Amino acid sequence: MSGFWLGVCLRVLPCEFCIARNCKRPLACMKILRPTKPDAASRSPWRLTLAMPRKSKFVYDVEDELIIIPADGLPAPDMPRGLRDIRQLTYRKMLRDSPHMAPLNDMVAGLRAEGRGAVPDFDPMDGGVGARILFLLEKPGPMTDADRPGRAGSGFISRDNDDESAGATFTFMQQIPIMRNETLIWNSIPWWNDSTKVTPEEWRLGLLRLEALLNLLPRLQSVVLVGKKAARAANMLAMRDLRVWHSAHPSPRVRARYPDQHAAIPGIWAKAVTSLN
Repeated sequence: MSGFWLGVCLRVLPCEFCIARNCKRPLACMKILRPTKPDAASRSPWRLTLAMPRKSKFVYDVEDELIIIPADGLPAPDMPRGLRDIRQLTYRKMLRDSPHMAPLNDMVAGLRAEGRGAVPDFDPMDGGVGARILFLLEKPGPMTDADRPGRAGSGFISRDNDDESAGATFTFMQQIPIMRNETLIWNSIPWWNDSTKVTPEEWRLGLLRLEALLNLLPRLQSVVLVGKKAARAANMLAMRDLRVWHSAHPSPRVRARYPDQHAAIPGIWAKAVTSLN
């Protein structure tokens, strides 16, 4: 294994690294490779050491556990529900300030200031303002809310979220011929307020916010309206020079009630992708 030896602490055995980072918890998640005897200047009678990549990034999560991210980052998940992996979620948060996300982050900050509900971030592993195709769903679900009680969500609108609809979205995206950085996923109603229902006022405000989003996407060519509620945006989109496609929603409810419509989703998405210039 390439790397260098770095001392870490386990409960009452502090090391220089943990003293510098004000470590308050045992790093039990890390693989201890061997104990070594200290030199005369050591602060403790034993040091526990492990091997790490020389250019790793060290990040603490919300519970002060050490998360190690390689210097060249992590690849996108190759299986559904990838953001249940704390390393993937931590790395996604690190990417939020990427240049292709800046205008979208400003938009999200403005939406949150309105106080209408929890507004998730766009997924920085997608195309951001460089996207050529927008997949517009209906309304964020509970697994986008990072502050929900109990099982917290990711805080992102993402195909990698830990829920069934996101899992199906991931699978369908794998079946269409497009790079991830050409896509963007968002919702007609951008906030989650603990209800899947959409009031007329929410819809009016959602359309206004959608207009603002479209103005931030100079390379956009096509929009896929995913689900019946999202389809209400068709008239507004008709006033723009965009190709508009309609598909069912990839939710388990649609799969159970309308299996043919659910099975047709990847074919519709593939046609939308192949229509891009």
